Amino acid sequence: MIKILRKKLLTLFMGLCFYTAYGGVICTYIPNSIVSIEGEDLSARLFAPTPVGSAVTVIKGTQAGRRFAENGECTVKLCGIVPIKTVELKTMPAVNVIPGGNVIGINLFTRGVLVISTDSFSGSDGREYSPALKSGIKPGDVILSVDGNPVTSSDELKKLVSGGNKAVTLKIIRDNEQMEVVTEPVYDSLSGSNKLGLWVRDSAAGIGTLTFYRTDNNKYAALGHGLSDANTGNIYKISGGEITTATVISVEKGKKGVPGELHGILPANAEALGNILSNSESGISGNLNKTDFIGTDMCRLAPRSDIECGEAYILSCIDGSTVERFSAEIQRIIPGGDSTAKDMLIRITDKKLIERTGGIVQGMSGSPIIQNGKLIGAVTHVLINDPTRGYGIFIDKMFNETD
Repeated sequence: MIKILRKKLLTLFMGLCFYTAYGGVICTYIPNSIVSIEGEDLSARLFAPTPVGSAVTVIKGTQAGRRFAENGECTVKLCGIVPIKTVELKTMPAVNVIPGGNVIGINLFTRGVLVISTDSFSGSDGREYSPALKSGIKPGDVILSVDGNPVTSSDELKKLVSGGNKAVTLKIIRDNEQMEVVTEPVYDSLSGSNKLGLWVRDSAAGIGTLTFYRTDNNKYAALGHGLSDANTGNIYKISGGEITTATVISVEKGKKGVPGELHGILPANAEALGNILSNSESGISGNLNKTDFIGTDMCRLAPRSDIECGEAYILSCIDGSTVERFSAEIQRIIPGGDSTAKDMLIRITDKKLIERTGGIVQGMSGSPIIQNGKLIGAVTHVLINDPTRGYGIFIDKMFNETD
């Protein structure tokens, strides 16, 4: 009995000494959240390649919910004794999905109109005016209405401000907060109408890659990162959109310092495959109304703790509409928060893909990453100085958008 007590005290003393010296380092390796599969034992659910390895254990705290929206907490302990961090616990349902890799056309419509830039113009008196800039409107603002009238397109905005010589009230969104701005249009001698001096955007189009399809609720996820405006860098706030058929017609090969790109076309008679209901940091998602373009092989989702450095492969389309498998490896797993699409550092090892594209190119975002028979994430970014390497997002972040 005394020997057992001494052993426990010695373990506790050593743990406290180790934590005093290295606790800060250990905590940087431990994520702020742990993702588990419903019904699985949490004892092994630690995603953290820490310097002390199995000396770090997870002790369950509050009861975890069945879905992402119902989270709990768990305590990470050193040597099973010393609590060193409380992390958020999330659970994923044990469902299978169909991995994609298909190239898709993307057409989305913004909520309101996005301000790209402000501009000046000559009034009827020959002086330069910029009403929008003067009233404080900034690039990245989203204009929702003019004097209470909803704005859904750039043409509608032009019509609402060109009618008369009076001040108008714009309802806008800036940094996720709504506010009102009063500005007065000025007559533009060149166009012959009243203007605010704004460049705006009400839609966007391009190609990307489908990540997975859920047969249980008919939803899909794609891209792995949000669709953003090239001028402002802001993620589009959308009112809707659709994904369509698309075809890759050529590849601009990536090289050091210059990212490559898939060149695709959206035929005039492109068939609508589904809608776009969400555009977030984790990509786009919505419902599919046509599924015969994707495969039928099912794949289990992997929680973060199942991901390991080593061999993997991606599914992607780099020619026509054919999905191909390309070898890759996970080089680093990056612990951190949930507001990033850079959770894994990946490297393309497939000689065929490197020869044809240089590695990861624009348009491959959303390509599924599969390891040990499980879907672990999606390709999101390429390293500009090394196109064979890039980043991937954890799959649970994308799955959350379809739940």
